Amino acid sequence: MDGDGARAILTLTIMLQIPKLIDVAQQTTAVIRMRFPSEECPQHFGPAVAELFAELKSQGIEPVGPLFDHHFRAPDTHFDFEIGVPTSESVAPNGRVIPSVRPAFRAAKAVLIGEYEQLQEAWPELMEWMAQQGHQPTSDLWQIFASGPDVDPDPATYRTELIRGVLC
Repeated sequence: MDGDGARAILTLTIMLQIPKLIDVAQQTTAVIRMRFPSEECPQHFGPAVAELFAELKSQGIEPVGPLFDHHFRAPDTHFDFEIGVPTSESVAPNGRVIPSVRPAFRAAKAVLIGEYEQLQEAWPELMEWMAQQGHQPTSDLWQIFASGPDVDPDPATYRTELIRGVLC
């Protein structure tokens, strides 16, 4: 059991907290929209994160939460998504950085504890749980990087929230 009483399950080498249903609140965000072949993620993701944070800094806007990516559909041969951060005010559009709003929605959520490379194995576990509970997923999905290398360089300490909307 972790500190909030949620049980964790171990599947192979993946530590994934048992999923639960949550209500996600509407939130102002600053984002960069991208689409590229899946294998090109490493060469695009890091520079886009740096670009996003540099633009926020130039506008004097502090993020009010962790970095996320929002995929408009489950990745296949291409990623079609946006990276962003929640903000307390709208960012002025500049270059690829634009203002956005994460809508309020009902979702299934699980937290992956460990390396980002495990996300590919963690998502099917969340999807299986949703199916067992009778929840039909929406097309898009969110990954919130709640704790990562900016907090602790040890990948075993990373926390990534997997969030998939449910159709009501």
